[in-house]
Amino acid sequence: PGTHSRTLSVRSLSLPMGLALLGALALARPGAAKLTEVWFESAIDHFDMSSTATFKQRCLVDASHTLKQHVAGRVSPVFFYTGNEGAIEEFAENTGLLDELAPRFGALVVFCEHRYYGKSLPFGPGTSGSFARDKIGKLSVEQALA
Repeated sequence: PGTHSRTLSVRSLSLPMGLALLGALALARPGAAKLTEVWFESAIDHFDMSSTATFKQRCLVDASHTLKQHVAGRVSPVFFYTGNEGAIEEFAENTGLLDELAPRFGALVVFCEHRYYGKSLPFGPGTSGSFARDKIGKLSVEQALA
């Protein structure tokens, strides 16, 4: 599907605030494609408070159903899909359940690409980048969920 691209820095924001900004970003484009590509700064190491290193992580946001709810004066829920081991488009285009439920609930749908997959590579592609022996340790369940 057609996508538009935006960049947002949410390193210091809580997840709910970050998602709210992602939604606002997607809604700011009247008539935008169903999926809006949004990039945000994510910490490379969420547990080392002395580290300020970040990388760009990608999300696809579908706000097409939130407009209807917003007009009706209701608050839209957020359906957040955590990425799998691959490019996020593959999952966004094949997630029937979210496509069925989002219109019913007027939900903002956010597909977040898993770190180290697709285009969300903290140190770049290949064995000398993100997959180098000294960098692959940041690919963990704990880092992905933080």
